[in-house]
Amino acid sequence: MIVYLIVLGWCILLAQMTLPPLTFLVGSGPNLLPLLIVYGTLKLRNATIFIVTLVVGWSFDLLSLNKLGISVISASVLASLVLTQARSRAARGSIFQMILVLVGSFLYFTIDYTLYCFQVHGVQFWNWSWPAQMWTKFAFSSILNAVVMMILFPLFNIVPLLRNWEPTHRDLSLHVGR
Repeated sequence: MIVYLIVLGWCILLAQMTLPPLTFLVGSGPNLLPLLIVYGTLKLRNATIFIVTLVVGWSFDLLSLNKLGISVISASVLASLVLTQARSRAARGSIFQMILVLVGSFLYFTIDYTLYCFQVHGVQFWNWSWPAQMWTKFAFSSILNAVVMMILFPLFNIVPLLRNWEPTHRDLSLHVGR
């Protein structure tokens, strides 16, 4: 499953390079890396998702203006957030997954932009620019990710369902008591 998520991440990277920004949404567009991280964390439900965040995050950083590691940090924080909720029974529902994508995408964008400002301006916080347009872009991209999730999550599930890949660990449900 880890190899599948890494290959899926590279396919997402190629798709993201070809997706144009949507001008009617303040130039924002879907950023599919948070979708992959939420999907992978919900499927794996353990810390092996950090292998995926490391490989796919570095791949994203190699093709962007970010320094190596910024996407890895942002994706790892997102995976940590989703990992805290992945074992709950509510995480199996599509509404809860949409909320995870919405909140997680906004968190990912905020951390990524904060690290980008730190990269450009250093510790001179007074030179950082947080215009309202940036927050609007984060919000629209997060909402767009939540909508796109309803299409992409079932598509991501096709290969695991055909190959009958299920997590082999015992934490598929909550075990109370023992």
